[in-house]
Amino acid sequence: MGPVIGTRTWGGLVGVSMFLEMLDGSSLTAPDYRIYDENGNWVVENEGVEPDIVIEQNSLELFKGIDTQLMKAVEVLLKKIKEEPRPMPKHKPYPVDK
Repeated sequence: MGPVIGTRTWGGLVGVSMFLEMLDGSSLTAPDYRIYDENGNWVVENEGVEPDIVIEQNSLELFKGIDTQLMKAVEVLLKKIKEEPRPMPKHKPYPVDK
């Protein structure tokens, strides 16, 4: 859909979709899904996804309310919109209840 901007993701993708409640109020889970590529290889887990544009998060700037990763993403998208403008989609008028 677009470039990934930021830093490598942590790579934790084995997911849990079931939570079994125990009599004592605790719960039990077990990993039950993961991601494979088109050749059946288990991917991303413990590796993460390397971004197209690497931008380290600056803790001091973030403390000041400046998100360097978000600002880079906005910059990239504004450039893309300028270079490849798209028309607004047309649709029928919304129905009005009277």
